[in-house]
Amino acid sequence: MVYLEAVDELPGPLTLPANFTAEDVSAAITAQAEERHRLLLDRVDAAFRRHYRTEHPEALEEIHGTPAQAAR
Repeated sequence: MVYLEAVDELPGPLTLPANFTAEDVSAAITAQAEERHRLLLDRVDAAFRRHYRTEHPEALEEIHGTPAQAAR
């Protein structure tokens, strides 16, 4: 099962300079969102790979041309 948001990936405190501006806050929020997005994409990609490796090894064999090792 793939959870779209793991507890350990919830945003932490923003890192801001001492005399921060609205632009600094915006940039910090954007940086957190981009990192969370990257982590989500990595997690979804890993889930697809696991699924194909275990449920469709013949498809991987066709794509890569090497004998598939089913993990069933």
